[in-house]
Amino acid sequence: MSEEEKTSERPSYRCAICGLTFESEWSDEEALAEKAANGWGEIPTEECGVVCDYCYRADLGGRA
Repeated sequence: MSEEEKTSERPSYRCAICGLTFESEWSDEEALAEKAANGWGEIPTEECGVVCDYCYRADLGGRA
C-alpha cells in the first residue's frame, strides 16, 4: 500500500464549531492527552466536541 493510500484512509471528523469536515491528523490517544493537557480532563469525552485547528485558535484561544 502506498503512502497516499494510507493517508486517504485516515478517519475524518466534522468540526463542532464551523461544521466543515477534515481528515484527522491525531490518534485518539493524542487527542485525549491534549484534552488533559488543556485542563479539560475531567469533562466526559461524550460531552466534548472535536474542533478544527482554525476554530480552536480563533474561538477557543488555543495556540498553533
